[in-house]
Amino acid sequence: MTEIEIRSRIIAAARDLFITRGFSKVTMDNLAGRLGISKKTLYRHFATKNDLVDAAFEWQMLHIRQNLTEIFSRPGDFLDRLYAFCAFITGALARVNRAFLEDLRRFRPDLWKKIEEFRRARIEGEFAKVIADGRRIGVVRADVNVELFIMIFLAAVQGVVNPETLSRHSFSAEEAYRGVVGVMFEGILADNAKPLFRARFKPPGRKGKKP
Repeated sequence: MTEIEIRSRIIAAARDLFITRGFSKVTMDNLAGRLGISKKTLYRHFATKNDLVDAAFEWQMLHIRQNLTEIFSRPGDFLDRLYAFCAFITGALARVNRAFLEDLRRFRPDLWKKIEEFRRARIEGEFAKVIADGRRIGVVRADVNVELFIMIFLAAVQGVVNPETLSRHSFSAEEAYRGVVGVMFEGILADNAKPLFRARFKPPGRKGKKP
């Protein structure tokens, strides 16, 4: 395995541990053990845990940017792109543990500021463009408050589709996501678009049934 491949493995593993546990609880020993490498190898690539936090943050932001570019450039109609966008954002947010966000605010306010700026510019900004495009072509209602809708959608996703909430209920992450999307999209779509949405993206419990 090359040095670049080892470095990439370290960053990917660190990112997974940081966002699911919070980086204050993850030690370099934890990470070396998970990867099956020596601490010497780990420190050869990253002198401190903060260096690793920075690298994991940059990797995650690049991952999101690349996926958003791919979603918006793929063939398909508005509903396909909107659903793909929401599915990706939900998947990204659902894995983030509250402890990770608290750690950022407490120990790395500089990264917290960057994440907030990235969220507004890339996630909320791209989301607003998608909804505006839907309004332009008549798929989204003209009276929808785009900013308010995005705030409600992201809050619903973070509040429902996460490990802590799912562990207390019988529905799966997929069912939770489809439930949130079903309720939210029914509210913003124009009447002529709702039958198509219902037929294409059936909510849990309605598989095989007519909308």
